[in-house]
Amino acid sequence: MQRRRDRQGIAARVRAALLTQGVTASQDQIAAQLRLSVRTLRRRLDAEDTSFRELTTETRQLLAEELLTIGTTVEDIAQRLGYADASSFTHAFTRWTGTTPGRFARARH
Repeated sequence: MQRRRDRQGIAARVRAALLTQGVTASQDQIAAQLRLSVRTLRRRLDAEDTSFRELTTETRQLLAEELLTIGTTVEDIAQRLGYADASSFTHAFTRWTGTTPGRFARARH
């Protein structure tokens, strides 16, 4: 997990762009912001052994954990991260962490 948090190179630039534009931004939008073609972005991410999808998922997870830690509701987090509803977010969060958002939040307080 620490390796993911400490990404550098193009992966770090993509994560920063996702944080700026929002985790629902498309690969086309991020590539345009970075002044790269989508193909070049994919090649560079592949060279760093990652993908746009992986970075989007990691960024969503990190944001979710941060928001849960400060007491944001599951419904609000689901909406902010682009999930259809709270149950979709809860399912994704459980897949990422092995625990529910509620248990995660209680363990942090």
